[in-house]
Amino acid sequence: MKKIKISIKKYGGDDSLSYGVFRAEDVKGMGSIVFCGDASPIFAGCSRHEADYYKKKIESGEINIGS
Repeated sequence: MKKIKISIKKYGGDDSLSYGVFRAEDVKGMGSIVFCGDASPIFAGCSRHEADYYKKKIESGEINIGS
């Protein structure tokens, strides 16, 4: 099974709860901020700590996001 690569980026705002968790292939080549409509996040509205938690869970396979 191919390992899913995950990326955390600022998404849709400039506050502490504006992080999104994305498939890396969806945001490849984009800057550090992703605007609404540019890519669809797996999780949005997260703090950086929450986004790190979700990234680890997805990469370990504990959270299944499909393919």
